Amino acid sequence: MASFKSHPVFASLLLILGLVAAGEGYLIYNRYAAFRDAVASLDNTHAALDDIAKADPVPSEANQKLVADDFKAATTALEAMRRQLTGKGDELIAGMPDDPTKVSFAIDLMIENMAKRFKSVVLDPEHPELRVKLKDDERFGFTAYYKTGPAKPLIPDVFRQLKVSEYLLGLLADAKPEEFVALKRERARSKTDRAERQTAVEEALKNGETVPDDDISDDEDLFAIDPYGTSRVGGFVDAYAIKISFNGVTSTLQNFLNSIAESEYPLVTKAVETEIVIPDDQADNDDTKAADKAKVPKPITKFTVTVEYLELVPDKTGTVTTSVDPKSNP
Repeated sequence: MASFKSHPVFASLLLILGLVAAGEGYLIYNRYAAFRDAVASLDNTHAALDDIAKADPVPSEANQKLVADDFKAATTALEAMRRQLTGKGDELIAGMPDDPTKVSFAIDLMIENMAKRFKSVVLDPEHPELRVKLKDDERFGFTAYYKTGPAKPLIPDVFRQLKVSEYLLGLLADAKPEEFVALKRERARSKTDRAERQTAVEEALKNGETVPDDDISDDEDLFAIDPYGTSRVGGFVDAYAIKISFNGVTSTLQNFLNSIAESEYPLVTKAVETEIVIPDDQADNDDTKAADKAKVPKPITKFTVTVEYLELVPDKTGTVTTSVDPKSNP
């Protein structure tokens, strides 16, 4: 008190400064406490957001119905596309044998039946003697197998080729060509070789490289389809190509192509080629009389039609999957 009385101004200043210091200390503590609470709140918010992100939210009944409706529509569309692609292809290749001898018998029977069918076609009702020209030893593209049959691994390929060829030859006979020239098919392969060949072709096309040659020089009944023109898609769609050549008029070609397009089987016309040929009996040679040489030869049109039979590639279980469980978790 003595100091306050002897130095009242100085003592008052000290008191005021002490009160100010105490107030500042309180304010500092109060702000620190607020900051600490804000940090804790932010951490809690982040934790809550993480929990929400990790949670598996349950959709509402309305959303579940929308998803189910969309799935049903997609499945229906997929099944429709599958039916359009496969048609009745399973029926065409039904009854596939597992023995080479049985395949050989089937080939012999096809050759015999097709020869009779073509020879029975009358080209002109007013001239019943005019029939489809056909070689006496015609094998319809199966010279290599009509006696012994294919090796077991090749049976699936050869049997498909046989049934598709038989069906196409029937359509051609109904179209009444003037002459059957040839049927060519692709090289038959085992399931493994077929997949490896397709992989090699697709890799070459993808990388802009030359497609590996498919050597067919050992069999005149074989041909190799242009890899750019095939319907094959590795792992999804397989195709078996048949090439048929015949002589005739434009209406014959039109009828043949129309019957392929209207077929219930999954057949696709890939190419049509035309060539004007002169019959051997009208070709110019040294023995031809001068009067005959003056005649204009009657040209004949040779048509070559390439057709593919399509199949959906089955999955590892051997089935073609067209639908899945919408409740399944992939």
